[in-house]
Amino acid sequence: MGTSYGLEQPVKLEHARLLLGKVKEAPLSQAERLQTEEMGKALSLYLLKDAWSIEDLRAVNELCASLLKLSAKYAV
Repeated sequence: MGTSYGLEQPVKLEHARLLLGKVKEAPLSQAERLQTEEMGKALSLYLLKDAWSIEDLRAVNELCASLLKLSAKYAV
């Protein structure tokens, strides 16, 4: 389990949520559709957190990287 350093939310996730909405409109495979659903749930949870641990920051970074890959694949 990670140590919480009480980092203030260092990124605004609204852009990621908007991009995720556009990606969900693309003709995704079933696996990609499940992936985007999980991304949406994770983003919602991170939006509720007041402070992030280092692990949270890494997880959000990985989530955003995956989202960017999907958006590039479908030219969103």
